[in-house]
Amino acid sequence: MSFQKLDDLGHKLEALEHALAILGADEATHMAVGGGEKRAEAMSALAGMHHARATAPEIADWIAAAEQETLNEEQQAAVC
Repeated sequence: MSFQKLDDLGHKLEALEHALAILGADEATHMAVGGGEKRAEAMSALAGMHHARATAPEIADWIAAAEQETLNEEQQAAVC
């Protein structure tokens, strides 16, 4: 159960990273004149969401619990 929480969190973090990468690439190639401030606000909000999720205090508990679960080799490597 805890491993699943960690895995779900990883997918959510990857989605946020992908969105930030898209915004960054779009900024470098297609940004409309005057669009910098709103794009910066959006990127800042997404980066803040990523940081909050990636550093949430419950992650340590999930890792400790996942280490006690029966996991395959790939899952064990992801936890350790």
